[in-house]
Amino acid sequence: MKKKKKVIIAAAILILIILFLIIKITSSSEDALPSVTTEQVHTQKIVTEVSATGTVALADSNRFYSSSTATIKEIYVDEGDVVKKGQVLFTYNEKALDDLENQLAAAQLDIKSNEVALKSIDVEIDPSEIKEYTAAINQCDTNIQSINYQIEQLDIQIRQAETDLSKALEDYNNDTLLYESGGLSLDALKTSENEYNQKLNDLELLKSRKNEQQLSLNTEKANKEVAQAKYDQLINQNNTAETKNKKEAQQIALQQAKLKAQQIQDEIAKFKTEETAPYDGVIINLQEDFMSGAAVSEGTYLFEISDENTVINLDVPEYDMQSVTLNQPVTVTCDGYDDEFTGTVTKIYPTAEKKTIKNSEKNVVTVQVTLNEHTDLSLGYSVEGKIITSTNENAVVVPVSAYLTDETGKDYVYAVDENNTLVKKYITIKNYDNMYIEIEGLNIGEKVVTSPDENTMTEGMLVAVSEADINDQG
Repeated sequence: MKKKKKVIIAAAILILIILFLIIKITSSSEDALPSVTTEQVHTQKIVTEVSATGTVALADSNRFYSSSTATIKEIYVDEGDVVKKGQVLFTYNEKALDDLENQLAAAQLDIKSNEVALKSIDVEIDPSEIKEYTAAINQCDTNIQSINYQIEQLDIQIRQAETDLSKALEDYNNDTLLYESGGLSLDALKTSENEYNQKLNDLELLKSRKNEQQLSLNTEKANKEVAQAKYDQLINQNNTAETKNKKEAQQIALQQAKLKAQQIQDEIAKFKTEETAPYDGVIINLQEDFMSGAAVSEGTYLFEISDENTVINLDVPEYDMQSVTLNQPVTVTCDGYDDEFTGTVTKIYPTAEKKTIKNSEKNVVTVQVTLNEHTDLSLGYSVEGKIITSTNENAVVVPVSAYLTDETGKDYVYAVDENNTLVKKYITIKNYDNMYIEIEGLNIGEKVVTSPDENTMTEGMLVAVSEADINDQG
């Protein structure tokens, strides 16, 4: 009996030793597994932003055009001046007004001349007048023929000059390329440019001469028409119907003279000796033509008057512009200000330009932001802006640190299955913020390694898992 009891005790001790060894071996095996931290795939809010630097600038402006054809006399404003509605901006030299008044006096004389001519239609036929008008008509025909010949010759010269100009332009463009590549001196390039300008001037001179000849031709034709009309008037003055027609023609001429006089009077009436600001604003973008002594025509662009309100002009890199649209919300910060300002994208400029942004040259597009409230930010202040391009309240996300990229450029994560085994899963990244990426390819609740090591981890590897807390889990 005692022997049997000893056997039982020995067996129990052996079982305990075996269990201890199994536990020890198992514990040692777990300690040898690589340890990873996982986080569940979950949903949360993802806000996507485009960051850009910019400056405080003036809002939209309107161009100011000259309302008169005259010479600018005195200027009372300069770039950046704040003006009030009705304030005198500049004055015109009144010589142009004097010229208009002289033209009016001449037009009024023309009216009287036509009135006299209308009264003197019914006269006896004077043979000497018939001879005079016949000679005048013949002389006009001779002059017209001569002028037409000169115009034909000028057309030939103009065509040649256009050919020469085209050749000079081609030479200049080629010389410019040579100069830029170092194959031509600046003096030689200037000589080429001067030759082109000379050809251009020659062409313009020929065209001007042709225009003068054309005016002369029109004058001769008009003179012939007048002479022919007077000749016809003389030989038909006793014809009652013709006399009536002549009177009607003279009445038309008289009416035209009166119309011309009225047009000059209207120009005098609208002529301004000074220009005033149409509304409150700031003078910007002064043009080269805007100077004392400059001759301007009606409709000449001189400067702009901008609204005094300020906006934010952000320089957005062109590669970020695909996601930027009107009416997107924007947050703005400025050094020296604790507050964060909010606004909206209200204008996107149509073209990009090169600018140096943080010591790097980039192609940027100006995006104008109108702030929601008035601020004391001064013109020219540098600001940082964030344009919120999209918001997804229920984005399926994993940590930014969780994804890797293989040699083919595909993105993937390491998921951990129920057996604590690594599973390589490819994903599609849809969006991202600072901490998380929005993805496709995983199910909510799956566990992914938060900081995988692509050099040591492989699919199918057993790991020891600890799970991270999820902040802001949806």
